[in-house]
Amino acid sequence: MKPIKPTKRKVFNFLRSYFDVLNKLENDEDKFSFLMAIINKQFLNEEPKGLNFLVDLCYESQRHQIERSLKGWLRVNKTDVMGDPTYDPMSNPTYDPMSNPVQVEEEEEEEVEEECVTEIYPTFDDFWDLYDKKQDRPKCVSKWNKLKQSEKESIMNYVPMYKTSQPDKQFRKNPSTFLNNQSWNNEIIVKEEVQTEIRKQRILSATNTIESFQEDAEEIKRLRLETAEANMKTI
Repeated sequence: MKPIKPTKRKVFNFLRSYFDVLNKLENDEDKFSFLMAIINKQFLNEEPKGLNFLVDLCYESQRHQIERSLKGWLRVNKTDVMGDPTYDPMSNPTYDPMSNPVQVEEEEEEEVEEECVTEIYPTFDDFWDLYDKKQDRPKCVSKWNKLKQSEKESIMNYVPMYKTSQPDKQFRKNPSTFLNNQSWNNEIIVKEEVQTEIRKQRILSATNTIESFQEDAEEIKRLRLETAEANMKTI
């Protein structure tokens, strides 16, 4: 059994958008990889490695809110996930936090309250940065503020896939047009080369799974033989 990696973080918000994206993945292995990528980033601040094309695409669609949650926790606690201070206490050696404990407590409450606000996702800026075609901002803000929360989440799930199908932003719809036409409900037409890459990644993932099962079977067989030999020696 692998040793448990230490972390000082105890909890994080599992957003509805994570759940929605998770359910778009077809097989359990991809779902597990997606969940572990989120968990390891939130608790250990580790970047995901070895994700296949589909899982990586899903993770990237949620990267902004994942990192935003982590940064909020780091800011409030003033330590990294291992508990080490992220600021130099000697930068203000004359400051004694216990000289006014009431003020310190109030400041901590304000920071926690601020963190709760930043967890509200998605904001317009989240959409604006993700869509990455900055035109007609006032019109977009007005339209965004009229959307339901479920619509905003659907948009954030849709945009990464839309950008993949149309990577050149000059051919991408203006954001105001995208919002006014409710384009997040449209079918995404994926180019042939992207479909080919998806198929390759699925084949690679299946191959790796088969090889892993074969290795496990060989290891089990070896352990059984060793156990049998040990039992024979004790007779």
